[in-house]
Order: sequence, then C-alpha cells, then structure tokens
Amino acid sequence: MGLEGGEFLLHPDAMDIMAWFNKHHPNFDLLTNALKPELVIEAVDKCPPRRLFISVDGDKDSYLHMRGKDGYEGIINVIERTHKKFRSA
Repeated sequence: MGLEGGEFLLHPDAMDIMAWFNKHHPNFDLLTNALKPELVIEAVDKCPPRRLFISVDGDKDSYLHMRGKDGYEGIINVIERTHKKFRSA
C-alpha cells in the first residue's frame, strides 16, 4: 500500500492516517516530493513507512528548472536524516 497523492503529507489528517497504517498495515510506503522536508522527517520519525519514495528531477540545476523551486537540498536533508530509520523488508 502506498500513501501518495498530489502530496499526501499535506492532507490535514496525514499523521493520523499514517498512525493507523503503522498499527494495522505496517508495510505501507510513503511517496513524496519532499518540498516540506521537516514534515517528511517528522512523519518518518513518528510512523516510519517500510519504504520512502522521493520524486527527484535530476541534480540541483535540473530540479530547479523542472520544479521552479529550489528543493534539492531539502531532499538531501531528508535522505541524510531518515535513511537509517526504515524497517527491513
């Protein structure tokens, strides 16, 4: 099961939904564009998904060109701060 959408974590009940999945269906995945890095890190800390999928549009320059927003460093931050927090398959 994958939690996704335009950006799942922007849903007002996202953390409650993740908590439910964490308890009842813990093999869920989270898909994100990580444009709100602190929100992704908080979600992973509180309800770690089995896998985290992050949309990345190439290197820093490509990302800025494709997204129109400089979010590349935020993605790197999410990876660095969460990569050891996932359950083994």
